[in-house]
Amino acid sequence: MVNVKALLSLSVLLMANLSLCELPIPMLQRSVRSAPDECSIADPSDFKFSITSNRNKTGHWTAQVSLEFKNGHQGYELAPGLGYYKFHTTPKVWDDAKKICEQEGGHLAIINSEAESKVLQNLFSKVAKIEGAGHNDFAFIGIHDNLVEGEFVTVFGTPVASTGFTRWTNAAQPDNAGGHENCGSVHRDGSLNDITCSWKLTFFCEMEL
Repeated sequence: MVNVKALLSLSVLLMANLSLCELPIPMLQRSVRSAPDECSIADPSDFKFSITSNRNKTGHWTAQVSLEFKNGHQGYELAPGLGYYKFHTTPKVWDDAKKICEQEGGHLAIINSEAESKVLQNLFSKVAKIEGAGHNDFAFIGIHDNLVEGEFVTVFGTPVASTGFTRWTNAAQPDNAGGHENCGSVHRDGSLNDITCSWKLTFFCEMEL
C-alpha cells in the first residue's frame, strides 16, 4: 500500500522549505520575515496539492505527488526587488489601458526610481516598431493631471513629486502642448512626458511584489 501519510508529510516539508528565488511567478512571491532579503519562501496556500496512485502489473502500488503553482497573471515579468511588469503592445487610449491593467489585477505602471525606469526601457526596447500607435516612442503609464492642470498625480492620487522619480523628457515638460496633454507617458529613454489621453499608445502594467 502507498504510505499516504508519509507522502503528505514529505510534501508539507517540501512546501515549507521551497525557495522561490528561481520562480518569477506573481502569485507565488511572498514576504516572510525569516527569509533572506533576496529570497522569499513559499506560502502553502499558493499550491494545489494532489496525489495519484496506481497499482502496477506486479501488484505494487506507486504514487505521483503533484504540486501545481497557482498563477493567474500570465505575461508579467519579474524585476527582483521592484515588481512585475507587462508591456502591452496593442495600442489603447489611456482610460482603456488603465482598465486593462486593473482587470489583470495590477495598475498602470508608476515609476519610483531610475532602476524601475530601466526595467521599462528594457521592455520597450524589445519592440522596435509599434503598429497602429499614435507615437512609436511613448507608452502610457499611471500618471495624469486630469484633476488639476499641471499637478500630476498617480492613479492612486499620489503627487508624482513624491514618487521618487521626476525625470521628465526635457526641462519644458510637462508642457500641455495644444492644451490637451493630460495623461502621462514614458519615453523609450525612460523619461516622463505628458501626452494626449485619446491617443492610442502601448502601455505598461505593474503588479506589486
